[in-house]
Amino acid sequence: MEDNTPSLIINAPAILLVGTTGVGKSTLGNMMLGTSEDENPTFPASDSCFTVTKKSCSAIYKIGDEIYNIIDTPGIYATDVPNEEILKEIALTIQKCAYGIKAILFVLGFGRSPEQVHMINTIKRFFMEEHFRCMILVFSKCRKKQTLDPGYFRKTYWNETIKAFINSIGNRWCISPDIDIFSPGDHVYEQRLKELQYHITSMSAVYTAEITRKIREVNDDIIKNIQIQLSQTTKKFKEEKKKFQDVNQLYKNLQEKYNDLNDKYNEEKNQHQIIVENLKRDIEGIEDKYTKNIQQLENQISDINQQHQTKIKLQEQQINQLQQSIELKETQLQSLEKEKDELNAENDSLYQRNTNLTNQLENTLSDQSDDADQNQNYVMNLNNDISELNNNLKEYVTELNQGVIVNIEEIRKLLLLYKCPTKITNQKDDLLLIQAVLQRHIIETIFSDATKYFQSTGKSGQNYLESDIINKASLLSTLLANASKYRTGSDEIIRVASTNLHKQVYLILDNCGFTDIKSNTIFEHPFITFCKKKLNNIMNDLRIIKCQQEKIAVENLAATIIREIIKIFWFRLKVYEPFVLQYVWIPYNVKVNEKFMEGENFDDNDNENLYVDLCYFPLIGRDFTSNNHKVYVPAKVFVRKNQ
Repeated sequence: MEDNTPSLIINAPAILLVGTTGVGKSTLGNMMLGTSEDENPTFPASDSCFTVTKKSCSAIYKIGDEIYNIIDTPGIYATDVPNEEILKEIALTIQKCAYGIKAILFVLGFGRSPEQVHMINTIKRFFMEEHFRCMILVFSKCRKKQTLDPGYFRKTYWNETIKAFINSIGNRWCISPDIDIFSPGDHVYEQRLKELQYHITSMSAVYTAEITRKIREVNDDIIKNIQIQLSQTTKKFKEEKKKFQDVNQLYKNLQEKYNDLNDKYNEEKNQHQIIVENLKRDIEGIEDKYTKNIQQLENQISDINQQHQTKIKLQEQQINQLQQSIELKETQLQSLEKEKDELNAENDSLYQRNTNLTNQLENTLSDQSDDADQNQNYVMNLNNDISELNNNLKEYVTELNQGVIVNIEEIRKLLLLYKCPTKITNQKDDLLLIQAVLQRHIIETIFSDATKYFQSTGKSGQNYLESDIINKASLLSTLLANASKYRTGSDEIIRVASTNLHKQVYLILDNCGFTDIKSNTIFEHPFITFCKKKLNNIMNDLRIIKCQQEKIAVENLAATIIREIIKIFWFRLKVYEPFVLQYVWIPYNVKVNEKFMEGENFDDNDNENLYVDLCYFPLIGRDFTSNNHKVYVPAKVFVRKNQ
């Protein structure tokens, strides 16, 4: 496997990472460098007790305008490398810090009390007192609550050993966020790293080779061995120096290329400026052209106005001619008055005949007066029934809370099916729109199945009794209309009788249509059973109810909703002729008119800029295309503001 570990190059003040193997020392370095999420992070990291960092390695690290070398040292107390060799490597690394040491980051894992005391004592023995002036204690592998609240962590976790050690290093400490809990860009993640940077930049000075000399005096035996190793690595150092010179030459070459590219950029920039100036001139030319066109149009409008004035004069002449014609007609009208007197005599002879028919008509009209009161009750009951239907629909859709999982992809398809291009992102943020499109789909599904049922021809029996009644009533209405057309007698009596027949048929269907069937036993109407099963399957694909008891209760609502929708839209709206009510779905992007629609997400302060996103309950009324239109139930819509 290719070794991607960076080499040790020290050309700036150093920031040393020290700690035991697997404590998160290398991971902290990667987080500071912003490479912890990369496929190949800067410093190899591992949670095991085997050290991944065999030799010290470094990388360039910037804080503001200051440049440092962040150095990852081998983990202390690794199981696969003697501790003496690791300490020698760290001491040798410190010797190489020719530009001094800015900070020593001592990484200590959370939750290992015996190991922590031992590790702190090792650090005290290895480093001199001067080093503690630039040392920062960094706690790793902390839990979420401790990372969120460092004050809580300090009160509940620090023992006397930790308190004394932190006090000896100037009370400099912070927490390294666990990347399994907090991701880069998270507020807590960034805040903990900023606290570490603050401690580093707050160091009053860079501790240089003087400290190294004192360490060497205290650790003579270790340093002598290191000096022997230094003589052996001199050749390698020269090779590294040669590599550095090669890299430096490469940098110079890249600088020359950069200068060339910069010159090319400036040249292209000048060319673009020339193009922009040309475009400005073109735009000015186009503006002049359109100004001339506008002037020509104004002249044409003036000509048209003159033509209209001429036409008005001609029309005035025609009006004068018509007035003369009216005077002639008045003369003719006087002669017709004489004929009228003659006809009055004939009319008297017909009066008696009409008397009997009038009595019959009065009896019929008395029934119609009773119907007017019934109409008022009908509208009130209709609104109550629709309100109850909407409550059942909401309960059937459910509140889509945490106990319900919504199939977002299928919801997106439904929105497109009902011509709503609005994009949804998640269940929580788009809750109202998801509930609306589910309610629309429930109603449309029942409409589709009911339409197929009532359009079935050639089928009879108890299962199709409702369809047979409507077909036979329609046939009888046609026969009565033919009787009025082809037979003598009172047309008004036939009309009233036909209206009463129509009303009674639909009142009967409203009362017992699609209720349970009586036979040897009482059982549910087969159409309701079919439609209920289909609807529950569709809804269970669109939203999954986790609680089985709640799911059963919701599914039991399906039969009630199906009966309510069919009775309202197929029976109740057709009870009173000739004022049979209509329903329409409000299309997408229609401007909101509160006379015809209402919605849960209306803005009381700015309804002028609201447009329909989705209609989820239709508008009910009559004569929508005339000035005498009447709204009985406003449409329910989900709206958006026009951007």
